[in-house]
Amino acid sequence: MAGSDAEQRGDPWAEWLIRGRDAHLEGDQLQAQCSQLHQIRDRVLAGARIREGDSVLDVGAGTGLVSLGAAASAGPAGRVLAVDISLPALTRCRSEAGAAGLAAVRCAAGDATRLPLADSSLDVALARSVLIYIPDKQAAVTEMYRVLRPGGRVSVFEPVNSAAARLQLPGELGCQPGGPVPGQLRAQHEQVTAAFRALSRRWHPMMDFDERDLVRAFAVAGFEAVGVEYEILVTRLPGTAEQARRFLDARGNPTAPTWIEAAMHALGPGAGAYLQAYVSSQEGRVRTDVHAFAFLTASKSAG
Repeated sequence: MAGSDAEQRGDPWAEWLIRGRDAHLEGDQLQAQCSQLHQIRDRVLAGARIREGDSVLDVGAGTGLVSLGAAASAGPAGRVLAVDISLPALTRCRSEAGAAGLAAVRCAAGDATRLPLADSSLDVALARSVLIYIPDKQAAVTEMYRVLRPGGRVSVFEPVNSAAARLQLPGELGCQPGGPVPGQLRAQHEQVTAAFRALSRRWHPMMDFDERDLVRAFAVAGFEAVGVEYEILVTRLPGTAEQARRFLDARGNPTAPTWIEAAMHALGPGAGAYLQAYVSSQEGRVRTDVHAFAFLTASKSAG
């Protein structure tokens, strides 16, 4: 199920956030991802310098990881508005806030490019892995600027998926969909890769920017003191057939197909043989992974 098929599953964003994102992880991998998400949240919050009593906007809040942390920083006198396009995800956010006793958290459905807020109404804007999904990133950044009061701060985190292509490392990059494959599978693998990209409605927005584009978007919107911490990690690790098997049914983002769905779309009856050969080929095959991230902070002039 991909593209329009994803919509038929109900709310693809909530399903992915609540169940699908971690479906292919287990044990230590799951713990490591949870730890990484909390570290990212803490850095986004630290960059925002939230003060007691601040009013805070969490754009693309999802199930509320950042919102709940912001509410703890703003204290009882503060308020946090969690905005997301997914009502089920906001329901989970509201439930988590209630369980934590964070009455300051409020939830509202809304689009990042058309925020349901008045001009100059908030002190802080936060976003974690949100712009990466938005085709018109400039519109979303301009909206953050609009709703912030003079002197307001913004802190965002975004993965930079285009880094691998820009590095142009020799050999095959495991961060490309499906990972490296032996020569005899390459033609079919390229067909499946093309289908995966065509079926993923967010593929282009996820790949069409880097850290320089983020800085430019915030500067053009009118922000000042725009700073970015850019991190990149290149690793080489042997793969396993079991990892590959779990990858086949994973959904990398809410509206992307699984690798199985892309293979069926591209190869039809031949998908089964290709998938079996792909899994076998990954045992002990060294892959080069590239992970790049940008933590950006900026402020709105107080003048």
